[in-house]
Formats: sequence, structure tokens, C-alpha cells
Amino acid sequence: MLPGFGSHRLPVRIRILLALALSLAVSPMVMGQATQALSGLDEAGKARLIAAEMVVGTALGLMARLYMFGLQFAATLITNVIGLAATPGAPIDDSELAPPLVNLIMITATTVIFAANLHHAMLRALFDSYFAISIGSPLDPGWYLDQMVAKLSLTWSMGLRLAAPFVV
Repeated sequence: MLPGFGSHRLPVRIRILLALALSLAVSPMVMGQATQALSGLDEAGKARLIAAEMVVGTALGLMARLYMFGLQFAATLITNVIGLAATPGAPIDDSELAPPLVNLIMITATTVIFAANLHHAMLRALFDSYFAISIGSPLDPGWYLDQMVAKLSLTWSMGLRLAAPFVV
């Protein structure tokens, strides 16, 4: 779900290899937490633990991805306001058609992320998430929902602020 890494333009095999490499890189750091969380669990408990970790990872990845959705919303709004929405272009970072200006803004944002080495910060945040939310900690759906709503309102506000000069 990270910008650039989760793109549909990146072949599936490369994305799988990146996921495997990240898993192998983070495993020595969380091995103690994992063995402690797995000790004393039966097979059903291990399956529940894996499912809970998948939910946590998906929620955290979606919260990070919401910022790119906010930027895409701003770019789509700008394109509609200036009258270029009728020209569909090839999808760059998404699987659906978007006007060329939206594609230009999104690919520029992704390029800036990599050029400014912000992808290292995202990967560091991925590693730090295992210590912020430890393995085996109980899931609190209310907390995840509150965080998702807060990030969604923040990204929509960001999108509206970015597009505001074009709307006036």
C-alpha cells in the first residue's frame, strides 16, 4: 500500500519479493515479541494471531495510503474545475482511468517521495509500528475506526485546501 511500492505498474512478482524482503528484514527485530506472543497458543490461537496482525497491517497501510487518496482527490477536483476532466488518460498509479493532469500530479508526488528519500521514513515507520502496537496486543476496533476517521477527515481537508485556489 505504500506509494510506489504498491503500484499496479510494478509487477506482482516484484511486489511479492519486496514484501518478502521487508518481512525478512523486520523479523530479527520482532523475533522476541513473536515468540512471546506465540508461546502457549494452540493452532487456532496462532491463526487468530496471524489474522489480527493482518488486520493491524492493513489498517496501518490504509491510513498511510489515505494521504495519497487525498492528493488524488485534490488533483481530480482541480482537473474538473479547470475543464480537463473529459480527457481520460492511461492509469499510472491506479487501475482506473484518470485525466492526464491527475496522473501528472500523482506521479510527481510519488517521484518526490522517492527523490526526497521519504520512502526510507515510511519503511522506518513500518519497523516502528511493531513496537507501537506490539504483536498479540488485543484489537480495539473503536481505536482503529477513530484513527481511520481522523485520517480521512485530515486528508479530505488537505485535498480541499490544495484545490481551493482553483475553485475560487
